[in-house]
Amino acid sequence: MAAGRPMVPLNTRDPDTRINAIVSEARLSTVIGDGDVRPTDLPRVVGWINVSPRGEPKSNRVPQLHAVSVDAPAIVLYTSGSTGRPKGIVN
Repeated sequence: MAAGRPMVPLNTRDPDTRINAIVSEARLSTVIGDGDVRPTDLPRVVGWINVSPRGEPKSNRVPQLHAVSVDAPAIVLYTSGSTGRPKGIVN
C-alpha cells in the first residue's frame, strides 16, 4: 500500500493459464515472488522480483514510505471463475 498499489495475490499452484489471465486482467507490470517460481508462461514484459534472501542487503537505506488513506484499495482478490472468467474483487 505504501507503494501506492494494491496487492494481487497469485497462487503458484494454479495453472499458468489462470495466473496469466489474472496478470492480464489486473494489468500487472511486476510480480513479487519468493524463489524461482516464476510461471513458465508469464509474459517476459512482466517483471519478476525475487525476494528470497541472498547474502547481505546492498543498502541500509530505509525507503521513504507514502502516507496511505484508509479508503485506499489494499488487495484485489480473484474469484474461482467457476461461472466464467475470474473476477477481481477490490477490498
